[in-house]
Amino acid sequence: MKHPFIVFIFLVLLQIYLDNFKCDNLQGRLLLWAHHIFSVYLIFGAFIFTNYKLHLTVLIASLLVHIVYVQCPITTINNKLCKQPTKKPMVTFLNHVLKPFSPSKGTMNTVYHSLLGFIILYDIYNGFIR
Repeated sequence: MKHPFIVFIFLVLLQIYLDNFKCDNLQGRLLLWAHHIFSVYLIFGAFIFTNYKLHLTVLIASLLVHIVYVQCPITTINNKLCKQPTKKPMVTFLNHVLKPFSPSKGTMNTVYHSLLGFIILYDIYNGFIR
């Protein structure tokens, strides 16, 4: 890819734009933006930056944290800072794209985790096999 950072910044800005999360707390807003940057990297980092081994490490660590804490701890902290319900999920543009494939609330996680599984296989193939 010729200009990976431009593509990455575009995706981050798009995701921030699509998220209608309201927060009056500056720390909460900055944390939310950082969370969006991290989220975009998790989904698109392998395709944009092609550092497969690093991306795989970050992705597996993130999945383990999600498994241990059930909900992303960054989302939990952000919700507290912004006085939102504790279980309110972070909205990404993947929520908008995957919504037609996730008719109920519980299936969104299944589709998302399946996508992450595919990305893990992509990282393994490109980082270790190819």
